Amino acid sequence: MEFVPYEEENPYLRKAYKENNYKIRYHGDSETGGGGTCYVYFSSNGLYVKDSLDSFCQRVITEDRYEWIYNVRDLRPEKEIFIRDIWLSWYVKGINETLNTIEKVIEWLQEECRGYQIVTVGCSSGGYMAVIAGCLLRAKRCFCICGQVSLIHHNNHVNENPLLRKYYNETWFECYKMLDTNKEIKVIYMYPAYVEHDVVQAEFLTGRENVLDFKFDRETHGIMAYDFDHPLLFSMTNQELELLYHRFYQQCITQDDFSAAVGGEERVRRKLGKEVRKFKNYFHLMNQWLSYLEKGSVAADFFAERGYYTIAVYGYGAVGKHLVAQLKGSPVHISYLIDRTAKCDSAIPVVRPDEEFPSADAIVVTPMAEYREIRNHVRKKYAGSIISINEIFDQ
Repeated sequence: MEFVPYEEENPYLRKAYKENNYKIRYHGDSETGGGGTCYVYFSSNGLYVKDSLDSFCQRVITEDRYEWIYNVRDLRPEKEIFIRDIWLSWYVKGINETLNTIEKVIEWLQEECRGYQIVTVGCSSGGYMAVIAGCLLRAKRCFCICGQVSLIHHNNHVNENPLLRKYYNETWFECYKMLDTNKEIKVIYMYPAYVEHDVVQAEFLTGRENVLDFKFDRETHGIMAYDFDHPLLFSMTNQELELLYHRFYQQCITQDDFSAAVGGEERVRRKLGKEVRKFKNYFHLMNQWLSYLEKGSVAADFFAERGYYTIAVYGYGAVGKHLVAQLKGSPVHISYLIDRTAKCDSAIPVVRPDEEFPSADAIVVTPMAEYREIRNHVRKKYAGSIISINEIFDQ
């Protein structure tokens, strides 16, 4: 079946449109409201792969994906609101059947953010929405990363996307003009120096009194800073961001230099070293896995040799999904998955890490870097065998 995200009669989108399409998290005792900071994160049109039903079902239905949740997991402000546009159309249809316009989304956010200082965040179409919401909510600051602030000058989307044509609104589509009457908000704008359509958008923002622009030495559209920099960057005060801006004024910035300025050179070395080790571990695992297959062995052999015919898989990321696929159709039955995301796989029951674990011959832990920590946690409520994914293939 053809999947068109701009088609209002698309049955998959119409069904998803009935859902909230927002997620709210509180930290500490802030659920009563008032005091502290509320961060509002807008997902981009990269929420799933356009024109791909498989990607839509996986990202939106199965994973219940919202951008930024992973990037800011260490930030923990008093309140966080994550929002997505399932139509991939710059939020012209709002986010759900009730909040079906940008105006209604803003009105709802005004209530949700009442009593809090507000920070808006978004990349690409999410950055566009972060500017609009930041202005109308009188946010303390707005992080607009590669945001389109002039849709009329952004490729030919206004003419090609039927939803943009139908719900045309110059106030939203030319949202850079909102900054003329909302000079109190501080916009932190980050963009790549070598992506033409981003450079065009930058012309509408750079040089403005209330815009701190950071031009990165990059050739790709999307997130500019390292993921691990976002919690520190987003928690900076306006004064600290001003100092950062003047440090890199009119320079073309590398990720390393920016990261060092945000959190210190030693932190960059430590974080990047950890990332390198993680990817080395993944390479080693995949190399061993392929060697295992080349010898004519399969993952099910490992479990059968040890009498493990009912297992649980802890972690349903890339490695966990490969293991599940490898065991499909084998004598080894996966009784359940253990994952923070409750909608991991419609065919296999999912248990959250903080819940009780049902009976199984063994639990396989797929996150390699966190194996010891996870093993200790699992051992508190599970007496059976706990196996690292490495043990299966590293023989």
